[in-house]
Amino acid sequence: MKTALLALAGLLALAVPATADLPRVNGKIAYVLEGAPSQIWVVDQDGSNPHRLGDGRQPVWSRDGTRIAFISGIGGAANSGELAVMNADGSGRHLIDTDLGPNISRPSWSPDGTRVVVSAFGDLYVVPLSGGRSRLLVPDGDYPTWSPDGSMIAFVRNFTTIMLIRPDGSGLSNLTANGAGNTYNRKISWSPDSKRIAFTSGGYGGIDAINVDGTGLTRLVPYGQDGFTRSVPDWAPDGSRVAFLENADLCTAAADGSGTGVARLTFTPITQEPPTDPAWQPLPAGSTPAGVPGRSAGPPPGYPRGTPWYPSCDHPEDLVTIAVRGPARAKLGSRVTYTVTVTNAGHAAIGPVIVSDVLSRKVPGAAPAASQGRCGAFGRSELSGHPPISECELGGLLPGDVATITVRLRLTKLGNFTNSAIKNGGAPGLVERTARVTTRVVR
Repeated sequence: MKTALLALAGLLALAVPATADLPRVNGKIAYVLEGAPSQIWVVDQDGSNPHRLGDGRQPVWSRDGTRIAFISGIGGAANSGELAVMNADGSGRHLIDTDLGPNISRPSWSPDGTRVVVSAFGDLYVVPLSGGRSRLLVPDGDYPTWSPDGSMIAFVRNFTTIMLIRPDGSGLSNLTANGAGNTYNRKISWSPDSKRIAFTSGGYGGIDAINVDGTGLTRLVPYGQDGFTRSVPDWAPDGSRVAFLENADLCTAAADGSGTGVARLTFTPITQEPPTDPAWQPLPAGSTPAGVPGRSAGPPPGYPRGTPWYPSCDHPEDLVTIAVRGPARAKLGSRVTYTVTVTNAGHAAIGPVIVSDVLSRKVPGAAPAASQGRCGAFGRSELSGHPPISECELGGLLPGDVATITVRLRLTKLGNFTNSAIKNGGAPGLVERTARVTTRVVR
């Protein structure tokens, strides 16, 4: 134990950067949409201006924010492929000639932009970007990440232990041996000052951080609401926020443990694979930030109406209203129309919105139709008396959106007939609301 502590002390003594790194500005956030092939996208830090850069996986920004290293193609092992580099706008894509073949994963840049550290064959290698022979850094490692000051490389061993090593291969040390072993480190991220490392806490609950001397284990971003997990952190270049995945979609929050300032950046339809591998672009001091931190632009233009998105970190106030219109009186045997109107009167996107349309008795030929999403046929419900019910899945509603459900039917019995509409409150943040109209059927 004494020997390990002395080794760690020696490592930290050499971890002081030769020159102070200038504060950086928050640029765009890169992420991956899995598929065949997987695609690298970027978005501003408020969720605006999402656009595709090209095919690839596991993007990581150079320290000056001008280039992205990534994995191209499919290799011989899971998540592996060939090392490639492109410019920040997706241009200039080219492969890096290495002796590791299509067996590379998880690249991370050296701060001077001349090398990357990668995982290959279960070990870590340092690869010159000019091409040529790689150098074995350490066996048995994954998810390497180079410190912003260039003095250390952190990596994960056996998914539960964060390790530190110098770029020359000396000073190997176990960081999380000092009381921080309850971790699941799918990805780790350095703070901009190279003094702390963020990681996913045990059980996929929240984002923790630890000092590079193994002390000061703290909660950086608390657990998500409604039991959703927060994982795969990436520290903002200015140190103020952390990007992460919650229930798979991309979010950011303040990096002070308060859980405040949560902003949702992506709204992925549940018919698609959600984002992975967030990577925050560092911009030089004095640059204009990409977007407004702590804000959410909502679903992008062209989002398919009626398609629900994954519940995630956003919990907007539910100001969705519901109303039902229909005749107060109608003659026996006449055909009538009932219209359910659902309106998002709030200032944020909300969903998924589900409305149950309930008839007071069975009516042959009753057919519901929605202006967006879909409605199921009327069927026997579990409600008292088992009245007919139709479930209408309307998807998400943007601010000001209005969705309608139209029910046309023929009234075949005398007396009162009621059409009730219930906006379900099952999704996070949604409140159940009910509206109804009653028609008196006369001869």
